[in-house]
Amino acid sequence: MYASLSKGDLRTIQQDLLKRDVKELLEKQRILVLLDNYETVSKANQVETLQFFNSIRGTSQVLISTRYRPDWFLKQDNENIYRMVHVLIHVDGLSAENTKKMVQEFLRTKELPPNVADEKDVLHLAKITQNNPKTILVLLGLVEQGMSLSQLLEKITSQTADVNHVFDLIIDYTWKEMLSKDEINLLMTKALFNHSVSPEDLEQISGVKGNRLESAIKTLATISIFEHSGTEKTGVRIRTHSLAQEFAKHVLRDNRAFKYQRNTLDHV
Repeated sequence: MYASLSKGDLRTIQQDLLKRDVKELLEKQRILVLLDNYETVSKANQVETLQFFNSIRGTSQVLISTRYRPDWFLKQDNENIYRMVHVLIHVDGLSAENTKKMVQEFLRTKELPPNVADEKDVLHLAKITQNNPKTILVLLGLVEQGMSLSQLLEKITSQTADVNHVFDLIIDYTWKEMLSKDEINLLMTKALFNHSVSPEDLEQISGVKGNRLESAIKTLATISIFEHSGTEKTGVRIRTHSLAQEFAKHVLRDNRAFKYQRNTLDHV
C-alpha cells in the first residue's frame, strides 16, 4: 500500500492510520524490524515507540541498535516489554585512536590551530560522546565557530552529568549561546515542516534572503543541525536533525516569545 510513497508522502498520512496498518502487517507476517541509531530518538518517543511494538501480538521481532543504552528501558519491572523487543545492541562508536585521527583531520582541513583541541580535550570528547562520530562532528562544528574544545565541553556538561543525552545538551547550548537571529529564524521556519524543504521554501517563509540565507544555512549545516540531500531532479533539499527538529517544535509550541510578524519569525 505504501511502497510507492516517498518519505514526504508518508508524513502526510494520519499517525493513527499509519500505526494501525503497521500493526496489522506485523501481526499478520513474521518481520524483523531494525531500529537503528536509537540514541537519536527523544526519550519520550523512545518510550512511545517501544510501547507500540510491545502491544503487537505475533511473531515479528524488533532489533534495536544504540550507542546510549536507555536506562529507563533496562530498569523496567514489566518483563513483558522484552517479549517482542528482546534484543538491545550497544553499538560502540569509533576507537579512541580513530577519534583522535578524526579530530586531527578536522583541524587540518579547517586550518585550525592544534591547540584548539589538545590530547586531554580529545579524551574528554571521546568519553562524553562515547566515540559517536555524529556527535563528535557536531561539537567540532561548534569549535569551528570560534570556541576551544575544552571551553565548549565544560559549558555543555557543567550543568548536568547526563552524558547519555549529550546531543540534547548541545542543541540547548547552541540555541542559547551561538545561533544568530537569522539562524534561529531558519530553524523555527524549518520546524513548521515535517518533510525536507528547499532553500527557496525557507527564504520565502522566513524572509531571510540572499547572502544572509546562504550564511545561515551554511552555519546550521556546519554544526549538523541542518543536513543537505537531493538529486538532480529534486534539487537541494534541507532536513533537520531529528532532535533539533523536535527541540524547535517545542519552542514554537511552548515559547510565546516567538510569533509571526510580516511573514518573519522575530525574537521579541
